[in-house]
Amino acid sequence: MVLNGDGKSNIREQDSLEKIEAEENQFQIILCNPPFGTKIKEERIDVLRRFELGYEWIRGSSGWKRSGRLLDSQETGLLFTELCVRQVAPGGRVGIVVPNGYLGNRSPRYASFREWLLRNTRIVSIISLPRFTFKKSGADVSASLLFLEKRPRPLARLTTAGKYEFHVGMITSVGWTVVKRPERVWARDPETGAVLVDANNEPVPDADFNVVIADLMRSKARKHFSWLSTAREIAAGPPGWSINISVPLSDPDLSLDPKRLNRKFFEIRNSIRSKAFFKLGDVIDIIPESGNKVVPNKKYRYVQIQDIWDGGHSSSSLKGWDLPARARHAAAPGDIFAGKIWNSVGKWFMAGGETEDLVVTNGCYRLRIKEGKKSFLPDLISGMCTEAYRAQMRGYTTGSDGLAEISEQDVLEVVLPRLETQDARSAAERYLNLFLEGHASLRSFVSDLEKHGTEGYPFVPERKTVFVQV
Repeated sequence: MVLNGDGKSNIREQDSLEKIEAEENQFQIILCNPPFGTKIKEERIDVLRRFELGYEWIRGSSGWKRSGRLLDSQETGLLFTELCVRQVAPGGRVGIVVPNGYLGNRSPRYASFREWLLRNTRIVSIISLPRFTFKKSGADVSASLLFLEKRPRPLARLTTAGKYEFHVGMITSVGWTVVKRPERVWARDPETGAVLVDANNEPVPDADFNVVIADLMRSKARKHFSWLSTAREIAAGPPGWSINISVPLSDPDLSLDPKRLNRKFFEIRNSIRSKAFFKLGDVIDIIPESGNKVVPNKKYRYVQIQDIWDGGHSSSSLKGWDLPARARHAAAPGDIFAGKIWNSVGKWFMAGGETEDLVVTNGCYRLRIKEGKKSFLPDLISGMCTEAYRAQMRGYTTGSDGLAEISEQDVLEVVLPRLETQDARSAAERYLNLFLEGHASLRSFVSDLEKHGTEGYPFVPERKTVFVQV
């Protein structure tokens, strides 16, 4: 504050959680990067009882309601979010960093938090950050920037939330490498590779904060939050992305996860659904884990997640007694195993040939084509090689870090196009037969279809880095 010409700091050292009542409804703007994570908890009873989120919430027919039972502990990140909302005046604004688990995790702790948040605030914008953005600070989770406006009074129920649009953005570059020892990354001319410079001949960071903020300013959210455009020049460009609040309110879990609310996720699905398509749930069943029922002295071929790629796999030879506890799937010819963790959802293979000794990690879902739907197999295996499939799977994962997982119900919602030409179908069928024999790769074939925009696959650019959320 002094460096920015404030002249006086007015900085106080105190326990904000302990003093929450002292400054309620006092501020116009609060910015906060709280300590968060499942291991960072508040356990003091005299602090927990001061917060609505310090109590257990119970789900009823009309939503979540606070019970009278005080929790043994609560994540400090959740308490700090409540603190910020309570300490701004009605109409005041909050900007806070939260892990994505707060926004999408289905567990009662986080679903009830979203109910509380939506009753007390209107969402202005949710902007996701690449994974490892805070790696240097020791935070290994995926996080987002959450911008809120406090309601004049809390809602008694969410059915009275009204209609408005809020912005959802996705940062792909932060100007630094997102590793423990970060280095600056500069924007470069795509043709020559020369570092770009600004009007002062200073190198330009490779960051898209300004791009995302400009998208916010051009979105429909600006019409619902007039202060967004006050004394600001709105850069020209295409309409920004926004979501109607009815979308998360219609979700039983009130998901606010930007991975499934961003423009890229919606446009991929809308593009596929504009032509002949199918949902995975229309054509496949998810087969439960078979458990580790093995013969101790028998040799097995064990497939772990690092042994799988898109359409193929390798395996390790292990005796039954040496198989790990995560070796949970048996296999039958034609079974498809698909990765279910955020950083492995693009991995899949089809079991073929002799499979009695094949055992697969529980990091995959075991998929089997429905009776009467075998004609969809060429479309299915081709679609699973595309970035459109991978982006949807990543978008549907829930959780706050690289172990975010896609649920069975969301896997079944993924959409894929039908192959449009007989030539493509015949080629995919040839690969399918090779898969059933236990070998081959389909990736290069489908990549060509993506590049040429044929067969209904939308062209989806690869992520800038593997840390980008969708």
